[in-house]
Amino acid sequence: MNKIEKITSDIEKTKIKISELQNRLRELERQKKETENAEIVLLVRGLEVAPEKLREFLAAYQQENTHAASADITDAAAGKEEIDE
Repeated sequence: MNKIEKITSDIEKTKIKISELQNRLRELERQKKETENAEIVLLVRGLEVAPEKLREFLAAYQQENTHAASADITDAAAGKEEIDE
């Protein structure tokens, strides 16, 4: 086997290994997400809160975090304007 054939063979073996590892990574990510979701469900069920109250809480929490993130961006932009002046 000449050098080019050897390199070509190594390339093909590497591609196969990369593909196998990508598949393994996707499976591990799927398992992680599934496990996280199961933990969330157990935590929520353990709260013994009515579904409507939980929806209200989550909506308020999301709105608060969205508002806080917007404020951070606005503050950062204001700080940049002060530096530019």
